[in-house]
Amino acid sequence: MNDKLNIIEFDKFICAANRCSPIPVVQHAVPDTYLAVQGSVVQYTCIDGFSASSHLSTTCDGINWMPSQLSGCEGAIRLVIMLNIVISLCGMLYMFYASVFLGSTVATVVS
Repeated sequence: MNDKLNIIEFDKFICAANRCSPIPVVQHAVPDTYLAVQGSVVQYTCIDGFSASSHLSTTCDGINWMPSQLSGCEGAIRLVIMLNIVISLCGMLYMFYASVFLGSTVATVVS
């Protein structure tokens, strides 16, 4: 009975020795698996509105995840908001220009 207990403990040790910590968190991305055993490859997909500048994946070497740091997903939504702000500012500048410079010209021609 003691031999059986040692085998079970030995199996647990082997299992624990070939595991990585929980998978790394990547901002605005969803992993394709949560498996953290040696040889596991986790690939991430950016959620809607975000994109990655490089391929997002990491591999468990039995102890650590390689690479240990992933860049994450950047917000494409931010770019759209920034463009809308720039377009709005340009529109306001045009309206200001038209009212100050063209408005006085139009008033002179009409009178």
